[in-house]
Amino acid sequence: MTKLRLNQAAKKAPFKGAFFIVLLLSSLLVACNEQPKPKNEQQGQSQPSTNAPVKGQQAKVRYVVDGDTINLSDETKVRLVGINTPELGHGERKDEPLAEEARKRLMALLKDKKVTLQTNDEPFDKHGRMLAHAYNSKGENVQQVLLQEGLAFAVAVADSLSQIEPYLQAEASARNQKRGIWSEPHYAPQQADRIYNSNVKGYRLIQGVVSKVSKSNKNMNLHLGEQFKVLIPRGNWKKYFTGKPKQYLNQTVTARGWVFRSHGNSGVKVYHPSMIEVDQ
Repeated sequence: MTKLRLNQAAKKAPFKGAFFIVLLLSSLLVACNEQPKPKNEQQGQSQPSTNAPVKGQQAKVRYVVDGDTINLSDETKVRLVGINTPELGHGERKDEPLAEEARKRLMALLKDKKVTLQTNDEPFDKHGRMLAHAYNSKGENVQQVLLQEGLAFAVAVADSLSQIEPYLQAEASARNQKRGIWSEPHYAPQQADRIYNSNVKGYRLIQGVVSKVSKSNKNMNLHLGEQFKVLIPRGNWKKYFTGKPKQYLNQTVTARGWVFRSHGNSGVKVYHPSMIEVDQ
């Protein structure tokens, strides 16, 4: 009986040895296939991202005119769409606050003179300027940088809507941190009922209560008092806005745009709902 058990044990031994050999070989194969992780991954850090090449027209910058305008080496003037920076002075008119800072920052962003330009369906404006989103050699969108640093306002017009969301987010970051223009009293919202008889001009934020809503052949009109209107082109209202103009009635709003004066009135023209905020 004892001899039988020994024989059975001897028969099982080779199978057990083979099992352990297979297990050992499997472990060695797994260890060989594992690659050591980079140090930053071992510490739970994300790897640094690299800027992907930006598609568009490659060009050479000849001169930076101001914070939102550049001249190319072929004499093309380029208006950076989606933003408006403080204006440099001309003649007797003084620089607006932070105008020179915006120009110098754009010069620094384009210091190697290389730029990639992306245009939309209508690449030129009525003044013959190219309308473009600009990227430097690092792949940075220069409009977005200027917005993040509080050196520009976001502008939503047809030529800039492809980038309006990241531009608004960049502006919001600067606004929340009160960087640049957002801490400068010159750019604080102006009261609508004081605009007509003031010297306020250029791209500004205008605040007031919507006292009346009207329509014309071309525009939806939000009246902020007796002498100020927010004009919204009918085509833009239909395409981008929801609801009816009366939803703004009796609401305090802040509209942004280029101030105009005409026929006893003043106003701004708004092309997108992001350019008119209902104040809470």
